[in-house]
Formats: sequence, structure tokens, C-alpha cells
Amino acid sequence: MKHLPLEDIKNFFSSLIKRPTWRDEVPLFATENGKPLDRSQWAERVREYCQRAGVKVTPYDLRHTFFDFVSQTQEKIGK
Repeated sequence: MKHLPLEDIKNFFSSLIKRPTWRDEVPLFATENGKPLDRSQWAERVREYCQRAGVKVTPYDLRHTFFDFVSQTQEKIGK
């Protein structure tokens, strides 16, 4: 498994479309209409954001990088 450089993660997230102000029941990963994204929509959106940011990231990379970060953080704070 590859770990993503912090700069690639920053570039990826800075390229995300700003979401409008929605009610609390709208999911974090939603379509432009506030509906939940399915797996293929999410993968397509990740590809689009990567092109904008000039990085190569997959949903798998994001998931595992996040897991590693959370695991390391919990070890440091003693949980």
C-alpha cells in the first residue's frame, strides 16, 4: 500500500468543489442535489478532483491513508 504525500492530500482536498449550505441530514459525500453518492459516482468525482489537483489518488489510497493517520494519532494520545 502506498502512503500519499501530505502535499498531494492538501492539493486533492483544496480542489474539492465547495458544497452549498445544506441541512444536517444531507450526507457529507453528496451529489449536487444533496443525494448520497454511490460508489461509481464517488470514484468518478475522485478522478475529476485528481485531474484538477494534478495528483494521482484513488478512493483506496484515501481510505487507507486516513486509517493510518487515525491509527497513528490514537497511538500518540494513548487510546
